[in-house]
Amino acid sequence: MKKINYGKIFLRLAIIFVVLFLIMIMIYQISKKIKKDNLNSYDWMYDHITFVQNENFGSDIYEVIMPEDVSMYNLKYQEALDDKIFDLHQNHRYDQPVLMYNPYGTNLLSLNLYFESDEKILVSYQIDTDGFPSFQRDLDYQEEQAYQLIGFLPGYVNTLTLTFKNEQGQQIYQKQIEVDFRNVKASVDTTIETENGDSTEALTDGLYAVLGHDKTYNSNIYFYDNDGVLRGEIPLKGYRTDRIEFVGDCMVYTYDQSHFAFVNSYGKIEKTYNIGNYTFHHDYRYDEENNRLLILAQEKGADTIEDRVISLDLSTGEVKELLNMEDYLGEFKEKSFRPEKNTYGGTELDWVHLNSIDFYEDSLFLSSRELSSIIKISSFDTDPKIDYIIADPSMYENSSYQNLLLSKVGDFTSNAGQHSVNFIDLDVQNGKYYLTLYNNNYGGSATMPEFTFDNYPGVGSYEEGEHSMYYKYLIDEKAKTYTLVQEIDVPYSSIVSNVEDYKKNIISSSGKSHLFEEYDKNGKLIRRFRYPSKKFAYRVIKYDL
Repeated sequence: MKKINYGKIFLRLAIIFVVLFLIMIMIYQISKKIKKDNLNSYDWMYDHITFVQNENFGSDIYEVIMPEDVSMYNLKYQEALDDKIFDLHQNHRYDQPVLMYNPYGTNLLSLNLYFESDEKILVSYQIDTDGFPSFQRDLDYQEEQAYQLIGFLPGYVNTLTLTFKNEQGQQIYQKQIEVDFRNVKASVDTTIETENGDSTEALTDGLYAVLGHDKTYNSNIYFYDNDGVLRGEIPLKGYRTDRIEFVGDCMVYTYDQSHFAFVNSYGKIEKTYNIGNYTFHHDYRYDEENNRLLILAQEKGADTIEDRVISLDLSTGEVKELLNMEDYLGEFKEKSFRPEKNTYGGTELDWVHLNSIDFYEDSLFLSSRELSSIIKISSFDTDPKIDYIIADPSMYENSSYQNLLLSKVGDFTSNAGQHSVNFIDLDVQNGKYYLTLYNNNYGGSATMPEFTFDNYPGVGSYEEGEHSMYYKYLIDEKAKTYTLVQEIDVPYSSIVSNVEDYKKNIISSSGKSHLFEEYDKNGKLIRRFRYPSKKFAYRVIKYDL
């Protein structure tokens, strides 16, 4: 009997196994490459986007089925989708328009409207839902006759009335459609509590954007109307946004820790930008004259956080570091206490904690929560230096920065733990202007635990305080003074929060109290809004959308 050579059998099996394994790796690499090529292919995207009409939203409404594993932030997808929608609505006039649920993925409570016309057609719409106030909008004319309609209530059947007018304003057609949003689930409450104040002044037009609701990461943008009804939800994917800016026809916001999205008036993502070796925190502003964004940022992998200012050139995509606060207030960094964990649970040193930015020409206005200071940096592009600091003198005792302090005119509590510093021009050529801010009135600094805040009468603790304040300072640079010209006591919030002068009124958000409010110009409350929250919302800013 022939002896079986088990060694050769095992060797052959091993060779077969290795060959099969290599074939599997090769197949995986090929499929990976094909997938990558597909995600970068306009033609593949176009061929794999499908539109369906079903009973999810109503028989007259299309829904987009996007290819598997495709991100809505993929610009090839956005472009192919845009063209496919255009091909769909060809030859559809205003009496038979195309309606599509949230086609670009940028507002979960929206429909898009499309039609063709040789003449200028003006569109308005109204949404009626049983038990809720009507929501009405006159749409700005778009030459391509493409519009995003917001304001639909999740969990309800909405009645949409579309009104079409000619250029002379005469109604030429009206259409009513039942829109079923019962299967759409919002991430927050559809309605929030409202309470009227003593002021008889009217609320301003617009929607309140609730930013950073209950979390820093994966917190969407929620829009509430003047009745406290949810009218829009913009999905984000890795970071709250800290505000919305408007650049040309686009609204601009951050959708993760390193990327901006530029979204046009009908919801399409036209551009995205990456800030490279930095991540966002707290604030950014659009500099129209130089077509760039000025951004509070932190460097990836650095031992400190929330201490840099960078710019993003929107023409070239270039990212440039403008300021590292260590170069200007380094004495505070050197003597800072390093807690075992910072606010976010990490070990990086959060010694200055910049939390807002504004600018005028070549000057920056920065807010430092940790130092309870407002800092003006002049010539920030060419020869940056601290022009002045607004803070209680006790904060700067035994430092070389005392001569940079503006003198306080009047008897009031200095800003403590403030947020949301905003520049308002008055007579800037003569060195006079306003700065508004949310004075948290919070006496705490994790990296300066020995500082007592004794010079700040009435400051609160992290958990409780009597009130925070809207402050409006008059700055006189020639006299080197600042004067408190308006104060509004607002609900207490030790951290987060913001104020803004919006149209003729004042908006204030007290995050830790779960409240935002609108006041008249004299500081009398018009209406208060209370939202449920486990933690807080970071900011609430009103926009005329």
